[in-house]
Amino acid sequence: MWNSINRDNALFLLIDFQEKFFKILNQDHVDSVRRNILLLVKMFDRLGIPMIGTEHYVKGLGHTDSQVLDHWKGEPFSDKVIFSCCGDPEFRQGIQNQKKPMVIVAGLETHICVLQTVLDLIADGYEVVVLMDACLSSTTLRWKNGLDLMKEAGASVINTETLLFHLLERAATPDFKYMVGLLKELA
Repeated sequence: MWNSINRDNALFLLIDFQEKFFKILNQDHVDSVRRNILLLVKMFDRLGIPMIGTEHYVKGLGHTDSQVLDHWKGEPFSDKVIFSCCGDPEFRQGIQNQKKPMVIVAGLETHICVLQTVLDLIADGYEVVVLMDACLSSTTLRWKNGLDLMKEAGASVINTETLLFHLLERAATPDFKYMVGLLKELA
């Protein structure tokens, strides 16, 4: 269950948030998701939550969004040409080495790479939390269908702020004040 997540038992996985994909996506959605991903990356760095990321077919699709890369302090992004990140033995070993039972997932496309990765993570025994407002697909219908399928398979589907406030647990702390500042900055 998502509500057992904490700073010590989770890691963040950002899947294929690459600029060349953006031309097939609604720009307002891209901007909103980028803000949420930037919030996550900055907060997870502050909270000490490990971050790993993938890029799909870098040779043809380029690298992760430059704004995200400017703030990324996680593991180097791994290149893949398969849809599920877990289809890559090095990725699978890398995620196992983290020894975290819960995986927080964001990225694109929701109904393809995110979905297939989440299904494999669940099959591998991980609790998976999908951040609905930090995932994208080429259409709203595909995005919604991907989220529904992941939820049906056992993933928790929640929004970014719900997760972050849950991790913070209380107001009037330096971490809470930092997040409030980020929310204002990214608004």
